[in-house]
Amino acid sequence: MKKIYQFHLLVILTVLATGSFAAELKISKTLDWKYPSATTTISEGLPIFTGFGIRDYAETLPVFIWQLADIMPQTTANARVENIVLMEPLPGVTLSPEDSALVPDHVNPIITRSIDRGTHSLEIGFIPIVKTADGKIFLIRSFDLIIDTQDDGQGLKQASGIIWKEQSKLATGTWYRLMISSDGIYKITYNDLVVWGIDPSGIDPARIGLYGNGGAIIPEANKASFPDDLLSVGIEISGGEDGSFDQGDYIRFWANGPQRWTYNTSSKKFKQNKNPYATEVPYFLNIDDEAPSRVTIKNNVTNDPTHIVSTFPDFYYFKPDSLSVSRTGRTWVSKQLFRSTETRQFNLNFPNTVLTSAATIEISVAGWSNTASNFYAGVNGSQLIKTVIKGLNGNDLFYFTGVPATKAQGFFPSSDNINVSIWYDMAGSSPVGYLDYFSLQVTRKLQYTNNQMPVFYSPERESLKIPEVVFSNLTGSQHIWDVTQSDSTYNCNYVFDNELNTGRIRM
Repeated sequence: MKKIYQFHLLVILTVLATGSFAAELKISKTLDWKYPSATTTISEGLPIFTGFGIRDYAETLPVFIWQLADIMPQTTANARVENIVLMEPLPGVTLSPEDSALVPDHVNPIITRSIDRGTHSLEIGFIPIVKTADGKIFLIRSFDLIIDTQDDGQGLKQASGIIWKEQSKLATGTWYRLMISSDGIYKITYNDLVVWGIDPSGIDPARIGLYGNGGAIIPEANKASFPDDLLSVGIEISGGEDGSFDQGDYIRFWANGPQRWTYNTSSKKFKQNKNPYATEVPYFLNIDDEAPSRVTIKNNVTNDPTHIVSTFPDFYYFKPDSLSVSRTGRTWVSKQLFRSTETRQFNLNFPNTVLTSAATIEISVAGWSNTASNFYAGVNGSQLIKTVIKGLNGNDLFYFTGVPATKAQGFFPSSDNINVSIWYDMAGSSPVGYLDYFSLQVTRKLQYTNNQMPVFYSPERESLKIPEVVFSNLTGSQHIWDVTQSDSTYNCNYVFDNELNTGRIRM
């Protein structure tokens, strides 16, 4: 017999707090939780309810959604959830550690505004699953959603809070476009400028500027902030101190390609978000810029460190993007990668791998078969993942799923070399298997190995915590850049130890 827990929560999300006219709307709902069907787009095994939605802020969890359609442009709203009744999960339903990490510890309504063909609407959504302080998961069985709407004639203006630029930065001046295909530090030399038709002798190095926003995809949500013009990019000019740009002088800068890495503080994993619409992104050079940005010096903090960081997470991410099985612009997979009994091999090398730290492999696959079939992934000859592709009929869309290997821990590497195998156990008539992506995350020592070495580090600072990051195998001539912020690049001063060949940075 299920236990029913009842208590009251008052959660308020304020979009705007002004208004001359106000109204309150109360929606009482009971959710009919049930087991998912074969074509559910949430994580395999998660329970669902009739009318659930999928939203980016919930990732793989189901969302309760309520729409306020055909509202006035200036209408704003607050939302709160009351009279919550909880129930234990359905028998046999167990959330993976990754899904459990996404479950909030309180109800958090999210309000978004949209405009479709001149009609304004508000959407209120929240995840109807909560986690108690001791980590126990409960489903929300019933609740009251209270929506307070307000209308003061200024709502739309306040909701945006944006002063749009009247014209683009590119509207005046002479600009030179550079196309960037991947993240990295780039160098522009004297000869590059000559090839582009620029006479370096007429350049004042102090007026060289660079602009660009990287290749991150524009947010779909209208309320999400996004620059409406190009951002100034910090550059480093070597040899321009004499006021001229001569042979041997160069420009160096960091640029983001058409992908963006984000960090999930719950799962403590990095994830690559690939732009599905572009393989290159533009940056623009101006040789007569009035206010160019420069790479700035970042000094160590003076406080004593609280802990030492000498390792970092490194990744391999493979996404073919050659076929759109659902015929949309957002979802691309390999082009019929598996049609016969075959194994795809990926031989990877991660220098200075920490063999005592767990690595993680993740795959996302799709398949078409009239009966259930299986995808497998293994490392160094050992099977780690079995993903079931449910049998579909001709009216069903392809079924995608991503399953982390051995849940949160994955496997322990035996060396710097990792051989990944992916294969499809076909069944039924004319089965086809597709690889959406696979990724591998390992832990490496902070030991310098080559000219450019990207290092991911998420300190997740707590109060009064000061990490000291230690790089080894340095000669003292290397530069360490902090490129965390897309519009600011810092050259970090570090303390070099000539005997140990280490560099230390206190953050």
